[in-house]
Amino acid sequence: MKKIITITLALSLATALMAEANIPIDKKAMKAQMTEMAGETSKFNPREHFPKEYFLIPRNIPYALGLVLHHPRSSELELTKEQLEKLINLKKETKPTILKSAKEVKLLELSLLKMLETNKGKISKVSKEMNELVDKIASKKAEITKTHLQCVINVQNILTKEQRQRVGTYAGLKHKAQKKSEYKVAELVPLPHLKRLLASNQETLKLKKEQNEKIKTQIFKTLRTQIHGKIKIAEQLEIKITDAVLKEQKTKEDLKADIESLIEIKKEITNGHIDALNILAKILTKEQYTQLLPLIEKNKKKGHGDKH
Repeated sequence: MKKIITITLALSLATALMAEANIPIDKKAMKAQMTEMAGETSKFNPREHFPKEYFLIPRNIPYALGLVLHHPRSSELELTKEQLEKLINLKKETKPTILKSAKEVKLLELSLLKMLETNKGKISKVSKEMNELVDKIASKKAEITKTHLQCVINVQNILTKEQRQRVGTYAGLKHKAQKKSEYKVAELVPLPHLKRLLASNQETLKLKKEQNEKIKTQIFKTLRTQIHGKIKIAEQLEIKITDAVLKEQKTKEDLKADIESLIEIKKEITNGHIDALNILAKILTKEQYTQLLPLIEKNKKKGHGDKH
């Protein structure tokens, strides 16, 4: 029995070592191309991942074409010439649409950021214009994710059942190793997070006791009531949608209600975040707020994932 297990493991390892990408890509060149296409990054998001982060669900639905064409083990699928042609054509049809839409979303997000900075200290709630812009961003992101879902479904239909299982095997290795706590929900608009940032920069900002009290009762209360619970709901919806596509092969029409619910939840999270930032701008002095901006930028460059 031991010998059989050892031989099986050895054969599996040998197969994995011999495997290669169906279509190898130069990752460095690809990254440079995406960076050029994305254009200038926001000072709050220097580690931008274009176009992925402009999807409604950027992390928890697989990038199926990449897995079957460019993954280092994708040759294990033994695609036929006809399958390969269909997949390449699908990529040619889908990628330009997604890139164009992602750039549009990015420009809308930057417009929202500009609106937020222009009105700092002047408003205490999300304005009508901000609300309309968030709705537009949500709608665009939903369009991208629906295109993404359709792409995954198209790839599933091109592959055989056996090939789909093989993709699941090599794509799922990293996923299975992740802890549940590492599951992430991307916000509709990645605005700067506040709690840890304020806590770690008390000395620099020289916050007064009265300001700290207002931050605690007004800002952190806003974050707790408007964001934390909703992030959990968004997480559950993302898992539900992902499982429905991968395990049940549901279509975007089947998932319309869940996608719309996810959009609404993420809009509420973004609005709560904007409210918190506007309240902070009123609590801080002009000098403190000016000091805070480079601290946010520095924190982002270090790659710290601040939590609310």
